[in-house]
Amino acid sequence: MLKQYNERKFDHQTRDIEAFNAELGLLISHIKQVDNKAHKKEFINKLRYIVELLHKNKAPQNTTTQSLLFEYAVLTSNTDYANQLIKQLASSDSDKPFSTIDSVVQQSFFR
Repeated sequence: MLKQYNERKFDHQTRDIEAFNAELGLLISHIKQVDNKAHKKEFINKLRYIVELLHKNKAPQNTTTQSLLFEYAVLTSNTDYANQLIKQLASSDSDKPFSTIDSVVQQSFFR
C-alpha cells in the first residue's frame, strides 16, 4: 500500500481543494487500514505534509476539508486543533456538518 501511494503524483503547488480532499481522504483511509506501526507513522508524516501544504498554499476549505482535518487531528492526538475544527464545523452553513466524519473517529474523540 505504501509503495503504491509513493508512486502517486500530487501537485505541491495546487490550491484545488478537491485535490487536497482526495489526498487527505486517501491518506486517512490508509492510516486506518495499516497495522504496521512504521508504515502508519510514514502515512501520518505524509498526511502532516499535505496539511502543511494545504495551509501554505492557502487552499479554500469547505466542510469536507474541515471534516477530514478533524479526523487528522484526532488520529494525531491534536486535541486543540480538533476542538478548533469542531467549532468551525458547528458554525458552518452545512445542514449536517458532522455526517462525513467517520463514526469511529467521532467516538474516539468524544469519549
